[in-house]
Amino acid sequence: MASMNFLHQFGRGLSTPHRARRGLYAGRKILSGNTISFSHRRSHRKWNPNVHPMTFHSHLLNRKIQIRTTAYALRCIDKYGGIDAYIMFSPRRKLADSDVALGLRNEMEIEYQQTTGKQWDRRQLIYEQVMRGDRRRGRWPYDLTPLQLAFKDRLPAPIVDSVPMNVVEALELATAPTQVTE
Repeated sequence: MASMNFLHQFGRGLSTPHRARRGLYAGRKILSGNTISFSHRRSHRKWNPNVHPMTFHSHLLNRKIQIRTTAYALRCIDKYGGIDAYIMFSPRRKLADSDVALGLRNEMEIEYQQTTGKQWDRRQLIYEQVMRGDRRRGRWPYDLTPLQLAFKDRLPAPIVDSVPMNVVEALELATAPTQVTE
């Protein structure tokens, strides 16, 4: 891994494929180097990213998304808790090499603002989750991420039923209008 950082600093051995702008490559690039035979002859070769066409369902946009993704991007999506959480909670610099990801993020931010009535602020949401204790080591303690909890009416019934009752009650209490008693 240290050698990859060294090569990345000086721009040797790495190149971004143009098709990465049309998919989720999560920073994976084309590596180049030498294959060394038993007789120590070197033949130049390159290592392409492990890319697969995938279909995801976005609960935020309420539609299917067909996109080419690397195996590493699939692990990242799984870690974040879905395509919506990956695109919304990943820093912009990690998605900068993909025009598709940035376009989806803009669509999701608009949908989030229209649905919740709040301005999307990634840092503030992460801070609130850490302070509440909902976010530990990059994973969520419940079956649903905060984005999925915010849009639970769009989720299939079995997923919502698997959430502990106290979480659902807490979300309903948080979204219920406050009543002033005299």
